[in-house]
Amino acid sequence: MNEKSIKFVVLGDIGVGKTSIVRQYTLNVFEPEYCISTEPLFEVKELNIDNTAVSVQIWDIPGNEIFGSKTHIYYRYSHAAVLVFDLTRPETLKRAVAWGQDFMEKMELASSGEDSSCPVILCGNKLDLTSPQNKMKGFDGDQFCKENNFTAYYEVSARENANIISTFRVLTEKVLKQEEEQKSSSK
Repeated sequence: MNEKSIKFVVLGDIGVGKTSIVRQYTLNVFEPEYCISTEPLFEVKELNIDNTAVSVQIWDIPGNEIFGSKTHIYYRYSHAAVLVFDLTRPETLKRAVAWGQDFMEKMELASSGEDSSCPVILCGNKLDLTSPQNKMKGFDGDQFCKENNFTAYYEVSARENANIISTFRVLTEKVLKQEEEQKSSSK
């Protein structure tokens, strides 16, 4: 069996549910009490995909770090990013975009001219708290992702574990496929 190790960073504003998403995916746990993360945290999820043992490290970066000088350190060796915003707080979408731009710029600088096209997925969290009345009117996530060079858009709920597993599965498969294509093209 082949073995792979992958690193994802989860980015977004304070209070959008990054830690809840990471803990739901890796530990199958949701804790309703909110606690601000002040330090980067990471969890590991072990998967078996197409006869490959995949160890996925998921780094949860605190929302206040976007103005810090350490983000390039947290991004180092990342294969992809998950940008999170709160569907009930539309202003957090702008901050998610800023996180995405910061990630893409710093990964481009770190790549030294090599292909640095890391997948970036946008996740609208707290789907369980939305209704047709308070959902972001006129927002087309897929179109928004095209305009901002993000890979895909998903609406998720960490509380109800809605679309969490499938989002990370798609992202993991995308990274594995990308690595395979790069390996094939370098032969």
